[in-house]
Amino acid sequence: MNPRPSIPYEPGTQDGTTPQERIPLWALVEQTKDIAGEIAIACDMLDSEERDEVEAAVGLLDTYVQAEHATKAVLYDKADNIASYIVALQRQSEARRAAAQEDYERSLARAERDQKRAEKLLHYLHTQLQRIEPEAKRFELPNYDLTSRAGSVRTVVDEDAELPEEFLYRPPAPKARPDLKAIKAALQSGREVPGAQLIQGERTWTLKR
Repeated sequence: MNPRPSIPYEPGTQDGTTPQERIPLWALVEQTKDIAGEIAIACDMLDSEERDEVEAAVGLLDTYVQAEHATKAVLYDKADNIASYIVALQRQSEARRAAAQEDYERSLARAERDQKRAEKLLHYLHTQLQRIEPEAKRFELPNYDLTSRAGSVRTVVDEDAELPEEFLYRPPAPKARPDLKAIKAALQSGREVPGAQLIQGERTWTLKR
């Protein structure tokens, strides 16, 4: 007969908590698995032809079932507390991400306004200076040099339809690629698709109330 494992499920108080409430979640999980193992052993003992062993098994089952109930109650309470903390972290992360995005958008808007203002003032500056020296390509100021360079040559097409065939670019047909949706449907229907298979992704977990 296996001795009863030492499982601190009995009531007790210290700082307003029971002994089990001070045990980490992983340890409670191990305790629950140990108790389940003892329950399985006790159930096997019920098949014994020895009356004493059967009576002992009944007593053990009652003890272990109570222990399992108490341990699971604490375990799920602790798991619920961890879930609450996870949700709080997720909400905090979302709030910080939203605040960061708002800060980024405000800063970007300010940067764009500053850039447009600088471009307008630069245009104003060189157009006014060119009024006195229309052909100048450079102006030497006390602290700055205002220089210029020729603009790049751009090709502008006024009417596509008027262009000769030799100046028309016809892109090649796109390369064939797997139709994942059709392949998935075929495999799920029981068809064999050479070179393809269905792979079950990992289970995802979320918290909600």
